[in-house]
Amino acid sequence: MTRFNYEEFLKDLYDNGIITEPAEYEAGEPKSAESCMFRLIGKIMRTGTPAQKRALLATMSGKPAPRVEEGLDLVPAAPTPTQGLKRKHDEVEDLAPYSILLNEYASQAGVLLRFDYTTMATSPPRFRCRMTLENETYTGEARNKKAAKQIACRNACVALNFELK
Repeated sequence: MTRFNYEEFLKDLYDNGIITEPAEYEAGEPKSAESCMFRLIGKIMRTGTPAQKRALLATMSGKPAPRVEEGLDLVPAAPTPTQGLKRKHDEVEDLAPYSILLNEYASQAGVLLRFDYTTMATSPPRFRCRMTLENETYTGEARNKKAAKQIACRNACVALNFELK
């Protein structure tokens, strides 16, 4: 089994411009070079520029370190769309008034609203809310419990012909 050459790695960091001063350690002492290397890596990862971090990671993986003029500080690529799932309109619109309307109706009519939540998926999160009102069940599905509840309330308001003012 071969030992990692810390001294050579520190020299590569200096040669590639990742560190600006030669590393100071006791020559021929692997533990001293190792300790120096880990301190430098930590310092670069905490306070280094994005270009220094990318060059360090390239050097650590054995690849040639990219030079600054080759575009180290380019803007990151645009995020990829989320697995073909598009936000549904009812998850975007304001659904809180439906919950308020149903709560007012239930308190005036003296009936009890009961909510049951089911986790349908964890990645991406998906929840189902079943709301029971006077022996009728209304459901709503969304990415969080609050939205699922509000969609169920909206579905109940539509079924009961309640109109928002």
